[in-house]
Amino acid sequence: MKTKSISFLMGIALAFLTLGTAYAETLEGTVAKIDLGQNTFGIEKADGTKVNVRVTEKTAYSGEITALEEMIEGDPVKLEGSQDRSSGNWVARSVDVTLPEGEEEF
Repeated sequence: MKTKSISFLMGIALAFLTLGTAYAETLEGTVAKIDLGQNTFGIEKADGTKVNVRVTEKTAYSGEITALEEMIEGDPVKLEGSQDRSSGNWVARSVDVTLPEGEEEF
């Protein structure tokens, strides 16, 4: 009986832990807007969908940038992150801005 109770309680705890968990996904598009005060930027995906993305102190940067402040509207961007289910916004785990060969940022 004790084993069944413990298993049941562990199942409930696991269910609650996974409810708020969002799985990492990759998004690609073009930087549409940047809000340094809110630590956010917007992406316009190829299908025209716009997505808001928040960066944190844990966000890793690669490619042509090392921080949100270096991002420019129109940059091609690829990120890995998860969607915050309560707000619908995305939280970036990593952000990559790699310009096509021959292009430079100013």
